[in-house]
Amino acid sequence: MSDYWSGQINFSGLGSGTDFGAIIESTIALEGHRKRQMENWKADWEAKVEALQDLNQAMRDLRDWLVDFKSPSAFLVKTASSTNADAITATADAAAEEGTHVVVVDQLAQNDIWVNTASPITDLNAVVADTDASITIAYAGKEHAISVPAGTTAQGLMHLINSNPSLGGDVRAKLIFDGEAHYLQLRGMDLGADNTVRVTASTVSGFGPDDFECTQAAQNARLKVDGFPLAADKWIELDSNVADGVIEGVSLTLKDVTGPGGVRIGIATDTESVMQNVRDFVAKINEVRTTIQEMTKIDSSTGEGSVMTGNYGVQMVGRRMTDITSGQGLGFVYYDEKTRQGDPFSSLSHLGILTDANDHSSTHGLLLLDEEIFAEALAKDPMAVAQFFAADFIGESESPEVSFLSLVDGMTKAGRHEITYTVQGGEIVSAFINGQEASISGWEITGKYGTTASGMAVLAEQRTDGTHSAVVTVKQGKILQLAEALADITNSETGTLKVIENNYKDIISGLETKIAWEEARLERKERTLRDQYARLETTLSHYNSLQAQLESQLAQLTTS
Repeated sequence: MSDYWSGQINFSGLGSGTDFGAIIESTIALEGHRKRQMENWKADWEAKVEALQDLNQAMRDLRDWLVDFKSPSAFLVKTASSTNADAITATADAAAEEGTHVVVVDQLAQNDIWVNTASPITDLNAVVADTDASITIAYAGKEHAISVPAGTTAQGLMHLINSNPSLGGDVRAKLIFDGEAHYLQLRGMDLGADNTVRVTASTVSGFGPDDFECTQAAQNARLKVDGFPLAADKWIELDSNVADGVIEGVSLTLKDVTGPGGVRIGIATDTESVMQNVRDFVAKINEVRTTIQEMTKIDSSTGEGSVMTGNYGVQMVGRRMTDITSGQGLGFVYYDEKTRQGDPFSSLSHLGILTDANDHSSTHGLLLLDEEIFAEALAKDPMAVAQFFAADFIGESESPEVSFLSLVDGMTKAGRHEITYTVQGGEIVSAFINGQEASISGWEITGKYGTTASGMAVLAEQRTDGTHSAVVTVKQGKILQLAEALADITNSETGTLKVIENNYKDIISGLETKIAWEEARLERKERTLRDQYARLETTLSHYNSLQAQLESQLAQLTTS
């Protein structure tokens, strides 16, 4: 408080030569204690706003990093190797199981290509249709008639085929050159045996069905995976050279046929990449925790707080993040050794990630990663690890009484959902999810709008008369749970930090108004003082002049 009242007024020798400017300056300085106090308050609130903005940005950066791992496949890195990359290459996602597969490729998928060999074209500007005509092209079993106006040239015919809206680009016409003449080529744009091209009718002379020869026949890719299909003449057939789904979680790109021994495709977990993902996860969260610690800490030697010490909003945000990282995963069930039911990993502690509780540690309050424990968990069940971190609303039934059908993104909440339903006379007469009435359609039960199970549908499997109960879980990984919370906290309009920041800015705005009022008051005070002292100066000057005259007269009397 003494800083606000600094300065004293010292008057010396009122009269001629008095420094009234210094007197006014000292008076205004003393009167300005309230303005200085409010300016200091304003600086404090501005520092708080800046700290909140820094924290908000740190949380946004964390959220942006987290959303890159919003699926198990993004988090759990799998590698796929091939013993012959010239014939087959492969990629794998999180669903791929570790192991080796043998793939035999008998033939590649290819498109249909026909060339008009009967009518070589030596002059591209020569007319091929003297009168109005037409040509009909069938693609994938569907015919498309194309009008050919009189005077159409070879190039014009090519453009008519390529721009035909009915064909929609499924057939591509091209004039190919063999060094002496051009030939009209028709190429189907899709691979597969069903995607054939045929000229089925034509009144354009020299461009009839019999004038075209097939230079490449449409066919499917044919392959066997791990000896399946068993029969020598049976194959897995695809209308593409990219085989998705023949091995779960693996995409095969077929480049060439193989011998009967095939090509070996190896699937493995990239342990180091996954470990680095977890290291980054821990480090990114610790960056935010450190920011919160720095802005709320108390100096143990002086007892002085930091810019946001004791701030309820920041404490609430920090506590929310801590609750997420320390709590059970949403929709995850603790594993029961006796029943062997539940999830292998249902909290970060099961994976070797804990908060340092040592008050004297330099990492107190931060997450610590035990890489040995995490590596053991990853080796034991890599998919369970990936789901705990990055499950994106995966629904599962924990009870045989019901089977999970579907949910609605953005409506169904993650977590545990308790279902009860009553069957009477061979039909469901009532159903509840989490104690709230649910919709019934035959044997299907759906959570009503506005409830935590909104849009979630299950199928009743126990259909005997009576009341039955079941549990369905909707899993949300820790990464998505954190990202969702951070999106809420950092929302540019309704986020916790933004609301606090706006409140602080309102306080700053109020202080600025009061400071402006105080500045105006001090200006008026200064003008008043200058007017007063100007009049005093005039009066003093007058009396000084009288004094000088009297002294002069007295001096004359003395000498006479």
